[in-house]
This record gives sequence, structure tokens and C-alpha cells, in this order.
Amino acid sequence: MTETAARTNGTAVLAAQAAGLRFEDIPADVVTVAKQCILDTVGSAIAGAADPGPGMVRRLVDLEASTGNSSLFGVPGVRTSPSAAALANGTAAHALDFDDVITSFTGHPSAPVLPAAYALAEEGRLPGRRLLEAFVTGVEVEARIGTAVAPHHYLRGFHATGTIGTFGAAAAAARILEVDAATMEYALGIAGAQAAGLKSEFGTMTKPLHAGKAAADGLLSARLAALGFTSASDIVACPQGFAATHADGLDLDVLTSPMGSPWYLLATLFKMHASCHYTHSTFEAVHSLRDRAGAQELAQITLRVHPDLLAACDIREPRTGLEAKFSMRYVAALALATGEAGPDRFTDEAIESSPQLQELAGKVSVAPDSAIPHFTCECLLVTHDGNRLTATHNTERRAWRDDPREQSEHLLAKFAGLAEPVIGAARAAELSAAIMNLESVADVSELLAS
Repeated sequence: MTETAARTNGTAVLAAQAAGLRFEDIPADVVTVAKQCILDTVGSAIAGAADPGPGMVRRLVDLEASTGNSSLFGVPGVRTSPSAAALANGTAAHALDFDDVITSFTGHPSAPVLPAAYALAEEGRLPGRRLLEAFVTGVEVEARIGTAVAPHHYLRGFHATGTIGTFGAAAAAARILEVDAATMEYALGIAGAQAAGLKSEFGTMTKPLHAGKAAADGLLSARLAALGFTSASDIVACPQGFAATHADGLDLDVLTSPMGSPWYLLATLFKMHASCHYTHSTFEAVHSLRDRAGAQELAQITLRVHPDLLAACDIREPRTGLEAKFSMRYVAALALATGEAGPDRFTDEAIESSPQLQELAGKVSVAPDSAIPHFTCECLLVTHDGNRLTATHNTERRAWRDDPREQSEHLLAKFAGLAEPVIGAARAAELSAAIMNLESVADVSELLAS
């Protein structure tokens, strides 16, 4: 680091860029991905709201008798305060572990950011362009901070969706409130003092709560800053600040890179399996062999993966649906036996009623190999007659090549599958169409109006 760089207030540089971003500055392809993220997050939250954990959060909200005009995703007709909605919607958005991913900081970007931005945009009856502007701001701030402290922040045991997501939610909420650069820095500073989330909670209801808390705490940070509440200067890079206490270093160039250099939103990956993203390469590699060897023919499967994955996805004998989402062995069994890994495969009932899947998972071994990239799985499947089949899959590649609209059809189908059982086919189609044309929506509070 140069002497000049050492004196740079990286948080202030980032805050100034965040406060200054305008919808007109955002390229069309970034706007497209932002709308896809919002669609995917709302769909995941509508379906996830029915899970037990989000239900308990809503009960807490009810007990606190919150009042307001903010919507709860997947719960038509219910209104509450913006902070309560952010908490409930963030938790619901991450409950199925079906929401989007940015691999540069190993986190789920949208689940913390959208609920905070939407709650305030809905309260202010703002147009869709303002929501998109705030959402893009939040994700770009989140990704820069997260990437600047990667990979060691995550490897230390922090859940980046909760920790880094708090910064993103704060930036998005502050952008809705149209604060200046100095106030944006305070919002990030307040957020840094609240950023929390531990990987030890993977496989429990607390993991999605991380996203809900990040959304609510980010919103709180922005509102306090807008009222004049202060915080430490340069919370990301200062002594005893976020990077110093939560990582092994800080890439100041990443933290202060101009918006658009790069646009991190363009690297967003969307899930087609309702389990931890680290298990997706396992599913795809094993699934590719399914037509050549069935579950009845299997003698053994060996998965070669990077050892870092074992700290997140090595639950050997999952007892609950939540634990199964973090079991490479169980996901491998699903890929071979059923070829499916949707939300219905990761319920407690599905685990209890499928002892044969547990038996099949017992034939899977995991071999750590530091030469293999984090999002790659090399699979060796051995049949009873000695046939050896191999496959390799990497899930770090995005699904589009020239234009993000190439993936819209798949995301619309995913949304329909998640939302239709809850709100009906007609309402789901109406909502998805509105989100995909969000820049033309005059009042975002009408999106979820029942």
C-alpha cells in the first residue's frame, strides 16, 4: 500500500460514490440484472414466508404490535412498520436458501438489501426507478466491501450475507432517503457496528435471520444517520474497524473502485437448487451421470472439492431439512435418486420420509483437494460391477453470455413455481410483469397491494 493510499478514507470514497449514483448512470444490462434479482428475491420470500422460522419472526412482529404501511412478502393484506417488514422479509427471502449469490464475497446480495430499500420506497410511495437506483447502490457497496475483505472474512467463520449485507442494506436505505456523502458514511459506520452473522449457524433458522437482521439494522443505520446520528470515521478501514477485526487484510483498491469498474451486479448467480451454493457443483456433477448409473447400481461416490467447503457443507447425517441444505452427501443422493433439489426436497418431512436417501448418502465420501476451485466438484461414481464414471462441474459461471435477458425465461419460470402456490397464477403473472418493468412503475407500493 502506498503512503497516499494509506491516508485514504476508503469508506468516505465509497460513501461519496454511493450517495452520488443516479438511475441515469446505471447501464441497461445492470438494470436488467437488478430487476431479475428483485424478481428472484420476491419469489423466494413469498415461498419462504411459509417456513417455520419466518413465521416465528412474524409472530414477534405481531406481539410488538408494529403499525405502518409496509408489506410482508407472501402475506397479503398484512401491513407493519418498515423496520419490522425489513426484518420479516429479509428472513423470508433467505429462508429457502434459494436466493441469488455473488461469489467474490461468498454472499447472498439481494436478501438483505431489497427488504430495506423496498420498505422505505413503499412508505414514500416512490417510483420504481428510485427503488432500482437504491437497490443497485446497496448491492454495489455491499460487493465492494465484501470483496475487499475476501476471502478471509468468510473463512474466519463470518456469514457475509449477515455482516456485509448490513452495509448494503444501509447504503440502499440511505440512497432512498437521499442523504449526502457525509451522512452516507455515517450510515455505513453505524452499520459496521451492527454487522453480524456466523457460519456456525448454517443449517439452522438463524442463518436466514442473519439476512433479516442485516436488512433491519441497515435500515436503522440509514434512518439514524439521516437524523444526525454519528459514527466512527472510515469504519471499514480504520484501526479497530471492520477490516481490522473481521478479516486478515483489506484491498483498498477494490473498496474505492469507481462504480462500474466493475458492476458487481453483472456477476450475480441465480440458484436453481434450494441448497447452499457450495453444493450446486456436486448436484450438477452427479446429476450428469444419472442416465448412466442409477441409485440401485451405486457402490460408491467420491466428491473431490476444495477443503474450505467442508466448513460450510459437510453435515454428514442431516436430521432436518435445513441441515440437508448444507450436506454435500445428501445433495449428491438427491441428484442421483430423484434428479431434483427444489424447496420440497429440503423439508423436515422429506428427510423423515426418505430413509433410502440417507442410506444412499452414506455411500458418498468427500475428499478435500486444495487444487480444486471453490465452486467446482470432481465426481467419481463407482457401480457394483466396477464401472467408474467421472464428471466435473463448475457453478461459478453465469447463465448468460451476451445479454442478461437470456436468463429471464428461466427466472420467470422459477418465480412462477415459487409464487403461484401462495398467491395464485394470475397474481403471480401480474407481479412478475410489473417487476420486470419496474422502471415504469409510478408507485412501488402498488406492487404488493392485495
